[in-house]
Amino acid sequence: MTRVPSGNVLFVTICSRQKEPGGSAHYDTRVGVAQHLEGLSTKFIDNRRKLFEYLKFDQTFRWQGLPLNEHEYNSDLTLGPDLGGNETAQYRPAVERYDGRFYKTLGARGRSAILKSPHHTLILSGLYGIVRPSEPLQMYSCPVGPHVSSTWTNNSLVTKALAEYCRTHQIVRVFDATAVQSYRDIVDWSRLAADTGSEIIRCFSLRADGEDSLIDLAELFADYLLTAPREALLTLEPGAKKRGFLF
Repeated sequence: MTRVPSGNVLFVTICSRQKEPGGSAHYDTRVGVAQHLEGLSTKFIDNRRKLFEYLKFDQTFRWQGLPLNEHEYNSDLTLGPDLGGNETAQYRPAVERYDGRFYKTLGARGRSAILKSPHHTLILSGLYGIVRPSEPLQMYSCPVGPHVSSTWTNNSLVTKALAEYCRTHQIVRVFDATAVQSYRDIVDWSRLAADTGSEIIRCFSLRADGEDSLIDLAELFADYLLTAPREALLTLEPGAKKRGFLF
């Protein structure tokens, strides 16, 4: 089974549009976050399956004018166990599959640090909802537009899942490192704080905004957040400025 961090700090960040192809047919059900959500597990997989069907069969679901069922990333997307089926698929761990600006800037050292950090990291995804960095994922493209966002927010499923994760792992402080508003809006942060007692700390780059801040965010992860002592992260005062970020 994949390693579970021992700390009580959680970073929530996002996936990337660009992805690394290839992978293995092996899928370890113990690694996926959905299998550890108890009563939410079935609903979580059902949501993934709905989005799979939307991606594969709905011609009206477009991105930059192209139907997403014609996108090359979705050409081999199948109804594997990660999406509620039993078909064979090709998988790579999320931290290896994602290959956009944030993950390229992390590089091999930063990606390895996410997996070894004493602090928890979860990744928001249009298709998968939330995933662990080590979770096996297929190749896919599922931009977070209104339909995708509402699939996860109508039943507050991502928020409920994050709350359950926080309670299970006794998380006391959550760092919102989403950067991009469409992803940030998938989570009801006020409800998350109220339901868990966890404090929410947002990370805002002082040099860039939105997607343009992802490189700065990756540097913050690799050079500070992933290796910072627990005490330093828990005592970081709201409003503090550190390493080019406002917390």
